[in-house]
Amino acid sequence: MQDLPHPWAEYALLQARSSRNSTVDSYSWGLEEEMNLFLENPNNYTPKETERLERARVTAARRERSRAYFRRLHEAEIRPENFDPIAQLEAQEVLRKIGSKATSDQWSLIEALGQGYSASEIGIQRAISTGAARTQICRLRQRFSELRSAA
Repeated sequence: MQDLPHPWAEYALLQARSSRNSTVDSYSWGLEEEMNLFLENPNNYTPKETERLERARVTAARRERSRAYFRRLHEAEIRPENFDPIAQLEAQEVLRKIGSKATSDQWSLIEALGQGYSASEIGIQRAISTGAARTQICRLRQRFSELRSAA
C-alpha cells in the first residue's frame, strides 16, 4: 500500500479490516459504523478520536447483537406468512374487475379500507359522519358482493 496522508492511512486500515471479514455480523456492522463516523470529519482525526471511534464500533456491534437476539426471539411474529401465488393472482384479477367497475370515489374508499382505516377515520378523511361512511362501505360491499367468492 502506498503512503497516504495521515487520516486516510487510518481509514485504509479500517477498510482492510472490513475486507478481511466475509460475513455480515455484529463486528461488520461495528466496523461500518466506525468508518461512517470517520468520514463525518476526517480532518479532526486524532488518537483521542481513535478511541471514540473504537467505542462507537463496539457499541454498534453490541446494538446489532441485541437486534439479532430480538429478531430470533420474535422470528415467528415477523416471518412472512406462506403465500399462495394462485390466490394472489385471483385477488389481482378481482381487483382489476372492481377497478374497472368502480368510480374514483369508490376506489379511494376501497383503498382506505385496504389500508386498514376504520369507518370513523374514513368519515374524518371524507368530511362525513361515521354513519355515512359505514353506509358507503356497506353499499360498496353489496355492489361487489358477486366477486366475494373469488377473493
